[in-house]
Amino acid sequence: MFPTDVDRATPRRIGAIEVGFRLVRVLEAADGPLPLKDLSERAGMAPSKAYAYVASFVHEGLLAQDAVSGRYGLGPFAMSLGVAALRQSDLVEVARRESVALSEATTCSVMLTTWGNRGPAIVYRVDGKRRGPTSVRVGYVLPLWRSAAGRVFLAYLPERETASLLREEEGPQLERVEIDDEIARIRKAGFALTGDGDPFSGIAAPVLDHDGHIVAALTLSRPYDDNTLERRVELGRVVCAAAATISQQLGHASEAASPPARVKGSSRGLGKARL
Repeated sequence: MFPTDVDRATPRRIGAIEVGFRLVRVLEAADGPLPLKDLSERAGMAPSKAYAYVASFVHEGLLAQDAVSGRYGLGPFAMSLGVAALRQSDLVEVARRESVALSEATTCSVMLTTWGNRGPAIVYRVDGKRRGPTSVRVGYVLPLWRSAAGRVFLAYLPERETASLLREEEGPQLERVEIDDEIARIRKAGFALTGDGDPFSGIAAPVLDHDGHIVAALTLSRPYDDNTLERRVELGRVVCAAAATISQQLGHASEAASPPARVKGSSRGLGKARL
């Protein structure tokens, strides 16, 4: 029996799936994993009922249970699903051409990261001729302070969205004045740097939407060879130009940026990122 026009307008839904996804939505909005009691309360259902859904979601990888605390959080399939959705989105498609051009111009790897519930996650990457000793895959979540992409999000996102994650990663030893100084440098220059002593060293610039909000960070990964300030600024401007072109195609009101010309050499040992 084929669906009628009324059926197409108001399709039948499976109530059990909608009820179960109340638990998933609670965890998506939470700051971290939750015990079953809290999870069920926030979803508005009895723990016994919630457990049946949770057990099925854990089996499918949508949720995961911490072996030590017993708490529940989003699982590996949730991350894969999110990455797949982003891969199919306009953002990744728009960024693809500029990422390839940037990689060819510099011979470095290029990464596109977006902000997730655990920090900046890689959603697209282009491997350059010089990959460096550290290779990270799509779906990997980068550190907030020790990566150029992370620092870009730190500079352009509201503090309320980054503060707890930064404390979790770096602890109390990272002083607020150091954070504020770094944010000011990034906003002034338009790009962020991390040093060659960091495993995620690179140069990153923000990708902005039509409202001027950051939606991604474009990163030139491990650009070694020349440590001069002039060289770092030169590469930073190249990354900014590529990010600005992507932003413009997403509706951000900025001047068009020309595709990057081939950049000879590279920037060895970025050292401390001080502009």
